[in-house]
Amino acid sequence: VTACIAFFILNWSCPLALALKCYQCLPRVNGTCTETKTNCADLCANGTHVDFYIKTCAVPAECVNGSLSAGFFNQTFSTKCCSTDLCNTLPVQFPNGKSCYMCDILGKNCSEMVDCEGEQYYCISATGKEKMHSMAIKGCSSKSYCNGDALSVQVAGTISDVKCCEGDLCNSVENVKMSLFLTLGSLLSSTLLY
Repeated sequence: VTACIAFFILNWSCPLALALKCYQCLPRVNGTCTETKTNCADLCANGTHVDFYIKTCAVPAECVNGSLSAGFFNQTFSTKCCSTDLCNTLPVQFPNGKSCYMCDILGKNCSEMVDCEGEQYYCISATGKEKMHSMAIKGCSSKSYCNGDALSVQVAGTISDVKCCEGDLCNSVENVKMSLFLTLGSLLSSTLLY
């Protein structure tokens, strides 16, 4: 009776009609799985646990990344969480070991670090423009974005002053100023030589 009451209260406080829909893929012993749709009461998540790819619903406390290296045993897990129906379609990418500085949503505080993922081997600094406002953009980037290949997809005029670098945490304010100083110095010296 207690279990039924608890279940009823849970169902009543989180009605099925309002529950989130997620793709679910829980691996079998051989590592394969069949993707199905399920109802969730909280968040959708993609995740990789050891060598298993898992797709299911999760609570916020389960939306974490981490790794453990103990000599004979290594484990890395990466989770991406989202909160709209059937949003867990993209594969999870593991951090690649590179870190860059990133800015807050207002583009004011750029002192936090972010772990780069997948093919993001460059740190980027740029200026974003939204109507009449400009803001700093910092983070991780792929080579194609730094080369301008992906910039053509952007709406003209929304991102400018793109600078990329390859070192860890190389997109700090000090490094950008030093790069600008060196560029101006080389221009000045070449002008003086002529």
